Amino acid sequence: DEVIVPAIGFLATSMAVALCGATPVFADIDESLQLDPATLPGLLTTRTRAVIPTHHWGFVADLAPIVEFAQQNGLAVLEDCAQSPGASYRGARVGSVGDLGCFSISAYKLIGGGEGGLITVREGGRLAERALQFVEGGGLWRPDRFAPERYPGELFPGTNYRLSDLESTIARVQLPKLPAIVDRYRRVFGQIMAGLGDYPGLTWQKSNDPTGDIGYQIRFLPATNEQSAAIAAALGEAGIWAGHRGPDSAPDWHTFHQMFPLFGAHADHCRPELCPRAIDYWARMVTLSVDQWYTADDCAAFAATLDAVLRNVCA
Repeated sequence: DEVIVPAIGFLATSMAVALCGATPVFADIDESLQLDPATLPGLLTTRTRAVIPTHHWGFVADLAPIVEFAQQNGLAVLEDCAQSPGASYRGARVGSVGDLGCFSISAYKLIGGGEGGLITVREGGRLAERALQFVEGGGLWRPDRFAPERYPGELFPGTNYRLSDLESTIARVQLPKLPAIVDRYRRVFGQIMAGLGDYPGLTWQKSNDPTGDIGYQIRFLPATNEQSAAIAAALGEAGIWAGHRGPDSAPDWHTFHQMFPLFGAHADHCRPELCPRAIDYWARMVTLSVDQWYTADDCAAFAATLDAVLRNVCA
């Protein structure tokens, strides 16, 4: 089986596919830095079973064409919402558009409960039942616990990977705070962006739903890697942390790939040239983090500093 995943994202998305015994197939991205729906037809095979759009960095993926493609081809849509809880797409909360939504409550997310996550299922039934079974050993969560299968495939190898009672309690307290957190981030993002303009050769991250995005990070693509490095350095000197990875940010740690040509042969579904935009954008991308507690004055100062740097470097 194959599952289509975006070429940029946290490794857990494709790792989950591999742990199921399936093959992750990487789709290129567009200027929203999310999975490009236009790439899906070229990746479809008789083995394709699902698509996992990931809502990165508080910005939502373009779900409508992804869901339409999936429905036309009998595929499941599994939304990776770990980085964008509380975001929405055309009025619908992320995690409610696809067949299933996955959320994280690790300490690095908008709401933290320690470690672990949550799952939403658009429709009940067998999918929801299997999700509960998975965290109970695969077959222990049933009214008649050790009975034979009631239907083919009901019993399967599962895990005991689930939230502890303590983490669940913390998460339940944190969840009601999410709407206010999202509102604060949207206010800060909007105020900063209102103080910025257009700069030669620079492209802002495209939004698939400006009203539904959270925007706890600001991302843009300068024209060249040299400009990206100069912008990041200038912002750092001005007191604003800026992330820029550059073209050499991902060294190849595959020892056998380097030692023997035999092991250097890439599988058809994971050759780097299949995702040229992901490689290009990832190298040029500059990332700025914002804080939900910025005041209006903080936002104005942030925007003024960023504007001055961009005008100077992109001139």
